Order: sequence, then structure tokens, then C-alpha cells
Amino acid sequence: MNPVLRHSFLAKVSHKLLPALRPAVRYYSPTALISNHSLTCHTPPPYQQKDAYLRCLAEQENIFARSRKEIEVKEEFAIRWFAKDIVETVDILDMALSSVPESLLKPDASASVDGVPATEALRNLFTGVSMTHSELLKTLKKYGIEKYNPINERFNPNLHQAMFQAPIPGKEVGTIFSVQKVGYIFKENVLRCPQVGVVTEAPAPAPAQ
Repeated sequence: MNPVLRHSFLAKVSHKLLPALRPAVRYYSPTALISNHSLTCHTPPPYQQKDAYLRCLAEQENIFARSRKEIEVKEEFAIRWFAKDIVETVDILDMALSSVPESLLKPDASASVDGVPATEALRNLFTGVSMTHSELLKTLKKYGIEKYNPINERFNPNLHQAMFQAPIPGKEVGTIFSVQKVGYIFKENVLRCPQVGVVTEAPAPAPAQ
């Protein structure tokens, strides 16, 4: 199209359309929007603000409590599995200490058992093992783990592991008269059941023939 004719055509169209478009332009103009609608921010009343604040604090405290509980459970689980292996080492030290006769630990160097002299080296070795044993028990106790020796207690299958039974004069039936291996308690729960011997009734005498 010729530029002159195109310009003339657009001028005629604009002249006819502008009157019809003026109301719409005036309605959607920023000035009209600002004048016709309030732009003020809605602020909740004080009691609603306080309620929302308290709810937020309560939810935050619940999250902290759940997190602390999860951490405690994980720590106890880790300690329990670690302690089950460590107490076996304590058992070995117990056997090592109990295998040395007291006569070999006396200062008298002439003391002997089966011809074996009680040398100073043996006493030093015993002292070192004993100190290691004591320190290990202290460390276990620091984390809530303690030895459990149920001698003379009533047998409880939930707490004790019966290894054998025997009639013992003067002992009540069902009580523990021997502890083969001590148990361990972790925060009032049994970590390892002690292995025990239980008193049973004496067998009835055979009928006379």
C-alpha cells in the first residue's frame, strides 16, 4: 500500500475508534484504579497476632522435643551395641584376675604354687590387669552400664539365664545359688542376662526293695 494512503487510512480509523475506546482507557488507567480501590494493608487485631505467636512457639518447642528424643534413642542404641562387645572383654579380664592365686601376690618372694615362684613381675602384671579392669568398669558405669550379680535372688526367666539346676540343702527352691557369668544392666534394662545355677527340689528317695 502507498505510504500516503496507509497513513490516511490509519488516521480515519483512529478518529472513529478513539471515542469508543476512551471509556475503557479511562476505566483501566492507573489513576482510576487507585482512586476507585483502596490499597491499604489489612492488619489482624492484636489478639490474633498473640495467638499466632503462641502457636508458633508451641510448634517450635514440639519440634525441639522430638529432635531431642530422637537423639537420645540413637545414642542409647549405639551405646547398647557397643557395650555388648565391651562386656566380653571385661569377662576375659575377670577370668585373668581370678586365675591368679592369692598366695602368689604376697610380698614374700619365696611363696610359690606348684613350684612356681611369686616373682615381682607377676605381681606387677596382676596389678596392671586389675587397674585396666577397674577403669573399664568405671567407663561403663559412666554411660549407665553396671554389673548385675543376682546371687541368692529368686530366679526370673525374664532377667536370668538358667544354665543348670541342682538341689542345695538349706537353700530355697527356685533361688540362684551360683553365677557362672555376671549380667549387665543398662538404664534399668537388662543388657545381658546373667548365666546362673538354680536350686531345684531334691529327688524323691528310691522306694526300698
